[in-house]
Amino acid sequence: MSRSLHPSNISFAEGETAKYECNVLPVYSEYTGPVSEGSQFWNAQKASCSVDGQDQIINYMRGRRLVGKEHCFEGEYKVGVFRRENIDGVQNTFREVGESRAIVNYGHERLPEENDAIEKLVAWISVSKQIHEE
Repeated sequence: MSRSLHPSNISFAEGETAKYECNVLPVYSEYTGPVSEGSQFWNAQKASCSVDGQDQIINYMRGRRLVGKEHCFEGEYKVGVFRRENIDGVQNTFREVGESRAIVNYGHERLPEENDAIEKLVAWISVSKQIHEE
């Protein structure tokens, strides 16, 4: 299936896609292409704990403590993983390369703020479910 959105094109995968673990990190990085698996700076060994009744995921990047929250998107929603490709250096095309069942959203030393983009997405989905309940 292919859908077109102005000014970019988005191409959705047909059939089975690769499964990814999506982590949203509180850092700025300029994307220059895919990286090989693993990194000397990312500790993929997550630890889980509960603080004040909230489940938290603890991880470290370059020695900095990250505290995250996992958001599962199962059922009618899915998390698509896309790769950006340039055509003739002018037009961007986004091609779906995989999917994830959850997003782990991290903050520095604490959970992400409520006005964080991923937290707003989760709130929007919650409101949408309530509006469309039958």
